Amino acid sequence: MVALQSIKSVCLRGKTKEVEMRVIWRFFVGEDMRWRWQQLSVDRAVVAESRSSYEKYERCLAAAQQKGYIFEAAQDRLPRPGNRIYSRP
Repeated sequence: MVALQSIKSVCLRGKTKEVEMRVIWRFFVGEDMRWRWQQLSVDRAVVAESRSSYEKYERCLAAAQQKGYIFEAAQDRLPRPGNRIYSRP
């Protein structure tokens, strides 16, 4: 599960700077069969990751929200030519 978001303020050497950085949040099940999260840069470098693993996805999501993740519900797909929804009988 992956989500793309923007970070608008970054703290460097004790000073907060307004910058825009696109980040990708990745939620996955590790080898121990427990949920973890990672925050990736657009080039897929790990920016931050969970220190703990979680038995339930909801707990992992809550931990990521404490680190800045904002949940956005998936949007419905738009009808396109060739899709059954779009086709006329």
